[in-house]
Amino acid sequence: MEFFIAVVLFIVGIALTVKGADYFINASKWLAMVTKISTVVIGATLIAFASNIPELFVSVFAEMRGAQDLAVANIVGSNIFNIAIAFGIIALIRPKKRDVPMARTNTVLLIITTLLLFALAMSNAISIVSAVFLLLLFVYFIYMNIRHTPAQEEERVKTNKKEIFVNIWLFIIGSVTMVGGSFLIVEYAQVIARSLGLSDMIIGLTIVAIGTSVTELIVSIVALAKHETGMSIGNIVGSNVFNAALIMPIIIFMAGGFQIAASLIWFDLPILLAMCLIMMVPTIITKKSYRWQGCLLVGLYVAYTCMLFVLY
Repeated sequence: MEFFIAVVLFIVGIALTVKGADYFINASKWLAMVTKISTVVIGATLIAFASNIPELFVSVFAEMRGAQDLAVANIVGSNIFNIAIAFGIIALIRPKKRDVPMARTNTVLLIITTLLLFALAMSNAISIVSAVFLLLLFVYFIYMNIRHTPAQEEERVKTNKKEIFVNIWLFIIGSVTMVGGSFLIVEYAQVIARSLGLSDMIIGLTIVAIGTSVTELIVSIVALAKHETGMSIGNIVGSNVFNAALIMPIIIFMAGGFQIAASLIWFDLPILLAMCLIMMVPTIITKKSYRWQGCLLVGLYVAYTCMLFVLY
């Protein structure tokens, strides 16, 4: 009975987190329109940050409850899922030419961020200094997006008191809902793991990572349906940079530094790096994405998930 209740509350947690993120994103987009922030900046920064709120809260709650493996595994697993499944689906459904200078810059920055995370992890101890390096890369990512985005000539968006009130409440309700949902995810993921005899690591890399990455997947699919493929990919790239260069340092600061599990260093992080290169290198060189990339990434994710249950 305890297991059944845990599963139900875990699903409720995912639903609350996703719905809260939906409210948060809508309010954030309204704020961006009112302040006339360019759509490129919105896609790479604001929407990417908003869709990463679930990962942030889940990882922070996991660290607060002493589930460090769950916190780190959630970040790595989310990035793997974003690349393999979210980008994989985009490449399968709508491969196309992509010749946007800022998109190429962001993809290079993602590769650098992933390489840096891998190099720091191989030192066997992630320290406060490591967190500072990652944060500096994150600051540079934000700076590059803002600096190289041309200002848009748009009419001033008219607002009224009711619209302002509604969007402020959407922002608050979305934030609170995501906090509550994230707490349920962490709390009952651990209960499920104990009941099944699974480690926090495998739960974080699979169930929790997929649950918190649903937002990115939904945003990407919706953008794809509206023929905003560039925004889809911008969201995926931005989300992965936020995960590795912002959320990871926050966890490091909270813990005061920690040692990453050997399995993450020699299996999960190399898989993440390989998927990142499969996603980025052909696109950077040819300025196009291909269906074979999508097929390969989705296939690798299925094989990777199966291997997790063997290794862990």
